[in-house]
Amino acid sequence: MFGSECRATLAIIPVMRYRARYAALLCLALSGAEPALSGQLHLATDLNQTGALSETRGIPIVLFFSTADCEYCEAVRTEFLNHITTDTDKTERALLREIRLDSVDQLVGFDRQQTTHAGFADRRGIELVPTIQFTDGRGTELEDQIVGLGTLGFYGAYLDRGIDRALDKLRNQIKD
Repeated sequence: MFGSECRATLAIIPVMRYRARYAALLCLALSGAEPALSGQLHLATDLNQTGALSETRGIPIVLFFSTADCEYCEAVRTEFLNHITTDTDKTERALLREIRLDSVDQLVGFDRQQTTHAGFADRRGIELVPTIQFTDGRGTELEDQIVGLGTLGFYGAYLDRGIDRALDKLRNQIKD
């Protein structure tokens, strides 16, 4: 009898693990969080929510505009942006979100209006990729955008300078 109870209990454990994982994913989805694996850039789903987080934390949002088949976008993503997502010092300085110009995935804009990634990029006037914009929590640009890849050796410095300047402008807005 003890053996059959034990086997029945062991048979339930995988089901419980599955349910726990399912429940965790469901909670994440319902919370409106924008999931990403460690070391990967968040694909934007709700910029209004990201904006509220930006304002709460007093840090800018870095919007990375890309397309799926853009080699230069992939270089920027892997060489610079994915690394930022694993560096605690840098994640405390900015929120990073990716917008795909060639995607019809749904997106809530800063203005709470439902749109698509492509529609949002069009409204922002994005024509070339990769493009990076530095914004406040309402979507107002704080610093000059970075368009294209240019020189790989200087890109990291341009990105850091853009984040630093955007952060300084936000802090000055808070003081005023």
